[in-house]
Amino acid sequence: RARGPRRGDLDRQCDALLKLLTHRTAAPGPEAGYLATMPFKVGLDRHLLRPCDIRCIEGQSDYLRIHTTKQAVLVRHTMVRLLAVLPASKFVRIHKSAIINLDYIKRMRSAWSGDWALELDDGTQLKVSRNYRPALERML
Repeated sequence: RARGPRRGDLDRQCDALLKLLTHRTAAPGPEAGYLATMPFKVGLDRHLLRPCDIRCIEGQSDYLRIHTTKQAVLVRHTMVRLLAVLPASKFVRIHKSAIINLDYIKRMRSAWSGDWALELDDGTQLKVSRNYRPALERML
């Protein structure tokens, strides 16, 4: 671990390396121009996540918990900023504190309140609020 004045230099070098490793998809279609891997700073570490591995994202106060197929990481990010860099054809906000990847939806059902309940392929249960339901319906 670097300490003192060199630590800032190492952080900049790590960021530069991540920019080289992180590339945008070149395939034509709705995914073109979106990040193939996304770097997230978690404590002193930096995680590279692929959007296709993200199942859902849940807001937790000033942080987001990103659930992937292998792990969950807690990052300091905003929903709006993250949604802007995720492939729009795959990710949709379903609640003020939740974004999902459409590829991982297993089932949906109506709740008595007019909201929907959503189940992902790993058993995760999420609420779809009435405000965000039209966006989900357009995507499906």
